[in-house]
Amino acid sequence: MTSPRLAAMAASTRTEAQARAERQEQSTMTNAKHTKGPWKYALNVGPTKALIVEADGSTVVECSNRVHDSRFEANARLIAAAPELLAALTTLADVAGRIGPFNLLARDISDLSIAYGMARAVIAKAEGRAP
Repeated sequence: MTSPRLAAMAASTRTEAQARAERQEQSTMTNAKHTKGPWKYALNVGPTKALIVEADGSTVVECSNRVHDSRFEANARLIAAAPELLAALTTLADVAGRIGPFNLLARDISDLSIAYGMARAVIAKAEGRAP
């Protein structure tokens, strides 16, 4: 059974790690030379056309295909997830680089757990398995 003090310490560490991950994600997006994310895709533009748009609806890119098939939507999802994929993988790489092979600290475990969660969530999104 976990003591209340240990649970509070774990929650505090997780909160700090989440804040670091969010700062890293914001830094990645702020310093990026590409259009800031998140992006969304819209397939109802035409029978063989999709738009990748910013949160405000501005078009980032227009995609077209000869036919509307399952790959067409999958490609649109993947393109739309690109900024979040970059942020998640940058965070994961930074945490892994900081840890090194023998320098694992409690803070690193928490950061790695959050970075792993970010990466899995955006991978699921790119594959169409997430909201």
